[in-house]
This record gives sequence, C-alpha cells and structure tokens, in this order.
Amino acid sequence: MQAGLPLSDFEVAADVLQTLQKEGKYQIFLARPDSIRLIGDSDQFRVSLAKRLGGTAVDGKRSDSLLREIQMFLQIAVVAEKVSAAARILEENVFDDELQAAKDNEALQKELRAIIAKKLEIVLESFTSDALRDRMRRLGTTVGPLVQDLDFDLVSQRQAYGTRKEIGTPFLRLRVRYSSGGKRSFPFLPPWLPDAPTDVESFELECDETDIDLLVSRLLQAKELLRTAIEARVAEEKV
Repeated sequence: MQAGLPLSDFEVAADVLQTLQKEGKYQIFLARPDSIRLIGDSDQFRVSLAKRLGGTAVDGKRSDSLLREIQMFLQIAVVAEKVSAAARILEENVFDDELQAAKDNEALQKELRAIIAKKLEIVLESFTSDALRDRMRRLGTTVGPLVQDLDFDLVSQRQAYGTRKEIGTPFLRLRVRYSSGGKRSFPFLPPWLPDAPTDVESFELECDETDIDLLVSRLLQAKELLRTAIEARVAEEKV
C-alpha cells in the first residue's frame, strides 16, 4: 500500500523538476497566497524524467500525475506553513482512506505516515525559499490585481473593413491574465485540490517588436530597481 505515487518516483520527479527550475525551464509560481502553479513544458519534464529513469519510457499520464502530486504537497506545505500541520491535512483529507485501511496494522500506518513526511520534506527542501514565503505574505495583503499569466497570439494579417486597409506584416496580441487580490473566488477549494481561480480577467495589448523592446527594457529596469532595494534591505538587517 502506498500514500500516493511510489516514493522513489516522487523523489526522482522532484529532482528533475528542481533541475529544470534551475535551468529556467520550469517555474514554481505562487499565483495566490494559497495556490501554487508549476509552469513549464510538461513534455520536456516527461522526457527529462525518462532520461533520469535510465531511458525507460514514461507516458504522459504518469508524468502528469507526478507533477500534480508534487504541486499538491507543495501547496499544502505553503498554506499550512508548519510541517506538522501539513502532515495532518494530508493524513486526514488526502490519504485518510489508506490510513483507515491500515488501521489494524500499526507498522503499515507508521510506514504510510513516514512516506507522507518524506514527501513533505522533499518539496520543502527542493522548492520553498524565503523569497517564496515573502511573496506569500505579500500576496496575502494585496487588494489589487494579481498576475496569473501572459498569453500571446501571432496575427499574420488583418483586414480593416470599412477603411480598405490591410495589414500584412505579422504582429502580436498579448493577453495579460489576472485575478482580484484580497478575496477568494467561489467555490472555495481546499488546499489539496489545484486552485484554478474562476475570477480571472484579462486585458489585451497589440505589439510589434518596437513595443516589446520597450516593455522588456522597462521590466529589466524595474527588476534592477527591485534587486537593489532588496539587497539594501538585507544589508541593513545584517548590521
């Protein structure tokens, strides 16, 4: 009997995800104070996972299941903050059937709880950080829009009817998706279920290379300003 997917597979999957994160190919994104998203190419994760397993083929269902379980454990760990509280949530709400089935086998119950604790330890060591915790605290006080994602479409041609103008040079349409801060969407989902906000809105921008160059330039300047401010704050705290 297992508490979720095999621990050995979970360990390898977490290590692969951490490697892809360090390479900039996957992102652990806290979209809301209680919602973790794993953003990246799931096929790339599956291929990397197969390589780590010695070239053994990994089907998409197995790969996606591992990502979902990592996401669930991490989301519960972030929401609960304390390891003991996270373990209790998992034992009482996620793996309660497995523990109930082993109620007459104390050794098996102990083993199941040890597996749950080990998986929590893995996600905490691999994916949590002071920056993630700081972001969670900040998002918990936000009342304005929270960034969810950015979509983009390539428009190859546009005919402006009524003006007889035709645009044949490709351009992009960017769609910034966001949700409202300071409130939870309905229905309220428990932390062991993926939280896909239902109150997501968006706005669109039409861009060519000139617009993108300006946006990238301003974002890099903003990032540098923030980096400098954080470093100054850290230096003050060390004094």
